[in-house]
Amino acid sequence: MNINKINMFEIIAETAFTHEGNFDYLKEQIRLSSESHVDYIKFQILLKPDQYFIKTHPNYKNISPYLLNEENWIKAFEFSKSMGLKILALPLNLASLKFCEKHTDMIDLYEIHSTCINEVPLLNEFKNTRQKIILGIGGRTSKEIIFAKKIINKADDKIILMFGFQSFPTDKIQLNLNKIYGFKNHFTNAIGYADHNSYKNNDFHFLNNVALTLGVRLFEKHIIIEKGDKRIDYESAITKKDFIDMRKNLNQTLLILGNGNIE
Repeated sequence: MNINKINMFEIIAETAFTHEGNFDYLKEQIRLSSESHVDYIKFQILLKPDQYFIKTHPNYKNISPYLLNEENWIKAFEFSKSMGLKILALPLNLASLKFCEKHTDMIDLYEIHSTCINEVPLLNEFKNTRQKIILGIGGRTSKEIIFAKKIINKADDKIILMFGFQSFPTDKIQLNLNKIYGFKNHFTNAIGYADHNSYKNNDFHFLNNVALTLGVRLFEKHIIIEKGDKRIDYESAITKKDFIDMRKNLNQTLLILGNGNIE
């Protein structure tokens, strides 16, 4: 059996702000994602930063060079589709979400960042989207998750809870992957796992395997052109080869687990 053909899970390549406002760099990330055989390319989209940062925030003056405009985002969407990738859009504020809604035919999945889980106007706007929604739950309590789900007001099969320790890079000893089991017992939603372990080792393979045995079937990792290149969000970012190995490893683990038929 060809272990590259099992497709019982999906992989997300997260670009975040690694592009640092350089569209050509983002385009190369998209190309490499396609060659990595991932399912989704993920974009964090921030338009009108005045709606996101207060002016006294230390990053308010620093963020502008790292932002792409609407024209470049449309080009990124079109190029991703031409490369056979599904698009996961993570709009960070209302302006960004409304822009995405204008191009909804190119977007396959949305995500709400865990830092936005209490942003009521943003959550309210997500009621109007037809796509499934990933709800980031890293560092969030069950009450906050219930609160956000109630406002979004979609069936549980339309909301995926994405678990991930919000530390870059993550100390795996603090990860507490059994939370996945706890969330599965508390909610009927599907659970995903976003790994932020250091690029300096391959522990993410082992951690993904543990998450897989806990029932996770959606995996996320940051992508970068050159591993260790000190760009924004580089601490846990991996390369094309790592993503290819990631799919092979998960497929092999599924084969090892088998179907559980005791007869």
